[in-house]
Amino acid sequence: MKATLATLVVLAACGGAPPAPLPPTPVTAATVPAGPAPAVSDTTMTTDGDATEAWVRGIHVLVKRDPGAETASTALYLAGGAMVWTKETAGLEELALRIAASGGTTHLDKDAFAKRLADLGASITTTSTQAYSEIAAWSLLPAWDDTFALLAQVFREPAPPATQLEIERRRQLAEIQHELGNPDARLNLLVTAGMFKDHPYAVRPEGTIETVGGFTAAQVTAQLQRLRQTSRMLIVVVGDLDAPRVVRAVERAFGDLPKGDYIATPVPALPAVATGHVEVADDKLPTNYIEASVVGPRWTDPDFAVARVAMEWLGELEFEEVRTKRNLSYAPGAGFRWRRTTPLVYLYVTAVDPRTTMKVMLDQVRRMRDAKISERDLAAAKAMLLTNTYLAAEAPADQGLQLAQAQIMGGDWHFVRTLPDRVKAVTADQVQAWCATYLTHFRTFVIGDGAKLDRAALESF
Repeated sequence: MKATLATLVVLAACGGAPPAPLPPTPVTAATVPAGPAPAVSDTTMTTDGDATEAWVRGIHVLVKRDPGAETASTALYLAGGAMVWTKETAGLEELALRIAASGGTTHLDKDAFAKRLADLGASITTTSTQAYSEIAAWSLLPAWDDTFALLAQVFREPAPPATQLEIERRRQLAEIQHELGNPDARLNLLVTAGMFKDHPYAVRPEGTIETVGGFTAAQVTAQLQRLRQTSRMLIVVVGDLDAPRVVRAVERAFGDLPKGDYIATPVPALPAVATGHVEVADDKLPTNYIEASVVGPRWTDPDFAVARVAMEWLGELEFEEVRTKRNLSYAPGAGFRWRRTTPLVYLYVTAVDPRTTMKVMLDQVRRMRDAKISERDLAAAKAMLLTNTYLAAEAPADQGLQLAQAQIMGGDWHFVRTLPDRVKAVTADQVQAWCATYLTHFRTFVIGDGAKLDRAALESF
């Protein structure tokens, strides 16, 4: 794999064959993917407190008014993710969006586009996850209209130079290569492959050395074209902006796009397991990197808030018992990766003595399973969870992300509003019952010395 990356770099440095230019991206509505023509007028708006939900010619739009905010966040989310990728196309969507956001448009070449963003004090970035991809824009409030226009150009009219494909390809390959040299990143790869075996989410948005190394300009252009359909689009705007102003901008920029052929497909649940399992990637390291995972409840499950409270407190127990009292690890933790369509609950630690450390960590899980959390500790767990939630929503971009993830992963942006009440309603009995039922049969992944593990204790837990 190192040779693959090195070969690409050497070819570029030595001047090899010039990269094939990206085919021009058409800019007229007639050339976007086939689909029903949009209605002449098809816009609805419903306001609920500081939030407005709109449908603009098939495009789902959420606008949250943040009075007094000096900045504005705009994000275009594209549904599908791993549910529409294959092993062969892993990494293509991320690569295509990176190129689109960094290579200029039909209106402004690469340098002029970058200068225009700098003059506005704005930024445009892209992200791909297993559940969605995103083009996000940040701007000062007075520059919102101009920044939104640039975002629309990135999505509809990218015109990167021929060299941009190789520039972004090398960056993406370098990031993948870096993962292979970082034990924590390698552990994440091991967990993903093990937990999501034979599941769509085994396909990672970053792709692989092999897939990213082989994508062509024609594939990039075709992938961008496939994204331009209203059935995949969710636009979330947060700032001191009137919803009608945002809706008008969305209609002007995207109102002629077709619905397209995208149909949302439910993400399959991970299968239940009857026993624990240990998987080791043997490596001579100063410490052992360990993560033990089980499937967590989804956003729509009744136990979602219960699991968040339970894991908030379990994380505190693990830190206190493993690090503060025993100094067995600098970085023990437990938590709930809930920002996913298929969430995972986990224990994580780096440990020189994994046998002793994992025993202490599992003892805290037993403590949660076998006895009710005290009312004082329950109140503390809720307070910490809600405080962290509020702190994570200070900036407009953070508020927008919360709304988008609730809509995409839970099917209803109102989950953001109802979470505090659901957390406050969690009882000690519910926490214990959830822990007793679900905190078992961990799949444990290790990078380090497998001989130092007590496999029997981990697999029988």
